[in-house]
Amino acid sequence: MRKIWNFIISIPKDKLLHGIAGLFANAFAFAVAFRFLGLWLSLAVAIAVAFFILLLKEVYDLLNPVGHSFEMLDIASGIIGALLIDIPFLIALL
Repeated sequence: MRKIWNFIISIPKDKLLHGIAGLFANAFAFAVAFRFLGLWLSLAVAIAVAFFILLLKEVYDLLNPVGHSFEMLDIASGIIGALLIDIPFLIALL
């Protein structure tokens, strides 16, 4: 348990925040999509929405370089966060 905790606290705050943003974007998009679509299509739509939101944030950073920078790792961190919420969804709904 200590090793897991040490790994989590070693992740930069910025990357954790992008992960949380991806998680929330995915969760809300999944909740809306699941009302109208099946499980697998809802998961795909939710990941796509999360990716699009994360990409828009990085484009904003690129266009406003003062205090911001475009980083692919930010998008990757957000997608990892989005995928982390999909695991409980799959466990609950399969």
